[in-house]
Amino acid sequence: MSELVAQLLLEAWDAAAATAAETQLQVLRGALGVIVLFNPSHSQRKRPVDQQLLRGAAVSSASPPPTAFNFTQIKPNEVLCALTVDECGELPPQVRVRAVDERPPRHAVLVNVSPLMRGHSLVVFDVAQLRPQRLELSYLRASVAVVHAARDAHFALGFNSAGAWSSVNHLHLQCFFPSQLDPGLQLPILRQNRRELFRAAGGAPAAVFEFPHWPMRCYGVGVGAAERDSSGAAFNGVVRVAWALLQLLQARGIPHNVLVAHDDATSQPLVVVFPRREQQENGVALFSQHEHAGEGAEGLRFAVAEVAGLVVAGTATRFRHFSQEIYERIMRDEVSLPQDEAASIVDEWKRLL
Repeated sequence: MSELVAQLLLEAWDAAAATAAETQLQVLRGALGVIVLFNPSHSQRKRPVDQQLLRGAAVSSASPPPTAFNFTQIKPNEVLCALTVDECGELPPQVRVRAVDERPPRHAVLVNVSPLMRGHSLVVFDVAQLRPQRLELSYLRASVAVVHAARDAHFALGFNSAGAWSSVNHLHLQCFFPSQLDPGLQLPILRQNRRELFRAAGGAPAAVFEFPHWPMRCYGVGVGAAERDSSGAAFNGVVRVAWALLQLLQARGIPHNVLVAHDDATSQPLVVVFPRREQQENGVALFSQHEHAGEGAEGLRFAVAEVAGLVVAGTATRFRHFSQEIYERIMRDEVSLPQDEAASIVDEWKRLL
């Protein structure tokens, strides 16, 4: 059943009669293949950003206050399905999708109140525990297991830390199905060439890659094309190496986005980590010549979808005038860490491994 995880998630979405309002799409000219979306109702229906998360990565370990929204408050019909994640020793955990019975599920897939595409939903692990929006090793492992079980290069999970445009301080990831917008579509960064930076010490079949043509400094953790593996060593190596970086970023209080995807070339997981500057309204001045007074004053919010190449334009004007040049300027000048800070992170990451 594990190979059907992505399809079962889509079927649960359909059974709940969840709908994404009509979304306009364009793929920008240029080598990056950036996808730009415009959905008039998206920003109106999004949950407001939790004030705790607006204070940045320094509070990312704080539990949600009783007055803040969390996912235990949702209605029963907002639960699409339940997930079970069973450990199997050294093998990757076994993931199953099942219907929701009368009990609240431990791990749940929930309706996204502002979906951009069919299947755009939320995965919440240990719902009742009210974990803050901060990845832990067990939840990283469970996230990688969900994607690994799906074995679908057109399905991915995304995570936003505090300070990286997460809106709810209750641990959750987003499900992305870009091919539901247009057949064959992937998140653009997954189509980019990768260059190996270094190998993990200790014999784990995991390597760290950079994306030399991507306008933001980010790091992929996966395996080489010649290293297919069915023993679980590759899965465990990818999780171990990615977790070492996430621990480092958490310790330094550096905001980050994470994309968990399936690499068709190796049939293994690929975890892409985007260390970044503290969130801010992006590109505020870049559309001023096209916008009326007051239009788009809030700017863009570059979260995990945006840094992976899927941009929500916010207004019709931005949708019409967005370009690869604008995308590169925002990513390079407003989101990516400075080169010296990124180099320091990579050096310490190597030492940890």
